[in-house]
Amino acid sequence: MALADTLALAWYDKGRVPWWCWPLAVLYGGVVRLRRWVYRHGWLRSETLPVPVIVVGNLTVGGTGKTPLTIALVEALRARGRKPGVVSRGYGGDQREPLLLSDAPDPVQVGDEPCLIHASGVPVAVGRGAIAS
Repeated sequence: MALADTLALAWYDKGRVPWWCWPLAVLYGGVVRLRRWVYRHGWLRSETLPVPVIVVGNLTVGGTGKTPLTIALVEALRARGRKPGVVSRGYGGDQREPLLLSDAPDPVQVGDEPCLIHASGVPVAVGRGAIAS
């Protein structure tokens, strides 16, 4: 069985985790604790934005439902009288600098997922840096 298949089986099917994953888990946990410590002591800074932010993400990429969830969140917020906007990295697109999507965005430039989200009528900004976008 290929490594990716073994990991997917362990992750999604709650199968037994291979013994060799435990050292990786300990290493990952150490990196996470170190990162948290660095932020706590001010060596790295987080940004404070003037608006509330909801982050839709996952350790798994592709096919986990982030785009439909984002669209559902936009619709739920609108139903409550809010005016949401979406910021995306534009995975799969060529856009590097921040860009507010126009009426007919180009999926090659900005990625297909921002185009799908934009089709729901919400403002979408695309760029590699979330804060700048």
